[in-house]
Amino acid sequence: MGSSKGYNSKTGRWSYDCDSCGNLGASRVKCPIRYCSTTQLCPSCVTSTGWRKKETHANCYASHERLENERLQFLKENANKWTVVSAWGSWADWVPNGQVGVCAYLGGNPAGRTGEPAYFLVPQDEYADQGRHNFIIDESRHPRFDNDPTELVSKSLVVEVSA
Repeated sequence: MGSSKGYNSKTGRWSYDCDSCGNLGASRVKCPIRYCSTTQLCPSCVTSTGWRKKETHANCYASHERLENERLQFLKENANKWTVVSAWGSWADWVPNGQVGVCAYLGGNPAGRTGEPAYFLVPQDEYADQGRHNFIIDESRHPRFDNDPTELVSKSLVVEVSA
């Protein structure tokens, strides 16, 4: 599944290749329950595969439901912990090399964020090993900034703050 295009000599235009049969003239088709990735199918393959029918995506729905339940359980278990909602790499002026700068909220729930955000530094290797859900901050290991570090303009200031 990709975004491959080819020149259609019949229409004189560039068009998508069908992911199923490879013919030109495909269009992007979304999963009816918005779970699996968008695919490119020509009209005959849309009909023959039943791509737009919800029955075709029964497994998608079960997976979606299971993952949503996992996400809700994760949010419930970590309601009183700092949960990362956004991150910056060392490309940001305020993040030292080998670190990830993160913004976290208590509970991390994107729909119901309350309170003020907190900013932390996390070792890059540790952040890369996070699981399926958001990263949980361990305040004993991850240094916290008193103010919004995105306002800092120099990495030398960050090194002083985290030392």
